[in-house]
Amino acid sequence: MAPEIIDKKYEYQCDLWASGILMYFLLSGTFPFQGSTYADVLKKIRSQKLSFESSQWEKVTDQSKD
Repeated sequence: MAPEIIDKKYEYQCDLWASGILMYFLLSGTFPFQGSTYADVLKKIRSQKLSFESSQWEKVTDQSKD
């Protein structure tokens, strides 16, 4: 869920964000924001930057990452 949805401020940018997260999952097989609790995940959605550093990203092209 987009950070704006957490704040109950839904706009079209939320759909773009969700599309990017879906693409991240399809390309890497993992979710970008993980935590041991729902609250941990929400906190990371708001503050953590996406990372393309793990080994699953080695075979993904730069164009796909962009």
